[in-house]
Amino acid sequence: FTKADRVEAASELPLSMVMEKAKEIVPNLEKHFLISNKTGDNVHLLTGEICDTAIPGPHFYDKGSISNKPERFFATEYIREQAFALLKDELPYELAVVIDEYKDFKDKTGQPTSHISASILVNRPSQRAIVVGSKGSVIKEIGTRARKKISAMTDGKVHLNLHVKVSPKWFKNNFILEELGLPRAQDSARVWKK
Repeated sequence: FTKADRVEAASELPLSMVMEKAKEIVPNLEKHFLISNKTGDNVHLLTGEICDTAIPGPHFYDKGSISNKPERFFATEYIREQAFALLKDELPYELAVVIDEYKDFKDKTGQPTSHISASILVNRPSQRAIVVGSKGSVIKEIGTRARKKISAMTDGKVHLNLHVKVSPKWFKNNFILEELGLPRAQDSARVWKK
């Protein structure tokens, strides 16, 4: 159970009755842990039990891997993150980032280098003006900040070219949604209707 620190207060039933009801719902419940995320009470007991009872399996990723997502995915997210950070309340919520080209190579000195060309998609021309900023100041700052994060991730040089494109109703274009890893337009419409 999570929120164990709130069970007694939220329920007129004593905690022991709540546990009995849980055992009725999950008859093969062998152990239970009353934990509190707020205070951290008993979390060590749960994590200890998980470590003791987990069955070792094969390693699907390299030991140094931090994710199963490719660097291309993180580059997209870093660019989008910086757009959100810089534009705050002005940010058009209809903004997405698509990587147009991503090439990794070694430069003349042998240093790892990435060449990334990305498009920031917006729905209307007025949104494009917000993202570009006065004399390109906003998009330049988005690029500078994102480049630093991508460079730290790749441990190499990064050449980042950003473009802002007006793509009306891009959020209904299945090709773009697929590129972004989002559900198809008709699929997402079904999800929201439920």
